[in-house]
Amino acid sequence: MRRLTEPRPEKKLHRVDELTEQHIGREITVGEQPWAVRGRLVERTPDPKGWQVLTVRRRDGRTGSITVPKDTYVLVHRKKEAA
Repeated sequence: MRRLTEPRPEKKLHRVDELTEQHIGREITVGEQPWAVRGRLVERTPDPKGWQVLTVRRRDGRTGSITVPKDTYVLVHRKKEAA
């Protein structure tokens, strides 16, 4: 059995209500939708109905918002290393 010599990578899959300030500015993919939403997380705010509103900036520069249940999972992509 092979042992990891480096620490385990950070957790990738988070519930929307687990996202913190440290995730702002990171690339995310929101699943469980008719189509995947992908982009840089700009803001997460609660909705009056108990849902969460995610504001995402896409690669083409446009900003959009999506309202999802708070138990929706979000894939947080790794930070790109500076070359």
